[in-house]
Amino acid sequence: FIIQGTGVLPSTYTPPPSQYPVGYAGGIGPSNVVSVLESILKVSGEKDFWIDMESSLRSNVDGVDSFDVMKCQRVIRRVCEEVGLYQFCS
Repeated sequence: FIIQGTGVLPSTYTPPPSQYPVGYAGGIGPSNVVSVLESILKVSGEKDFWIDMESSLRSNVDGVDSFDVMKCQRVIRRVCEEVGLYQFCS
């Protein structure tokens, strides 16, 4: 079950239900992933969740819509730097 997913960043996040795992989507990208995770963590408590940001991790390469590994690496690096795990993400 994914909450949001319209490409638009929500102004608030809904706490996840306790019955099943959920993911959050909608407007999440390399430039805002850290602040989005901070907002979700405030409402999720100890509940596990995932984020869906596939559309913001894509690029047009020679006219073909493709998953962009470099964008994905930027997201990982930003999150690792923010939480002090950079030594594991270099």
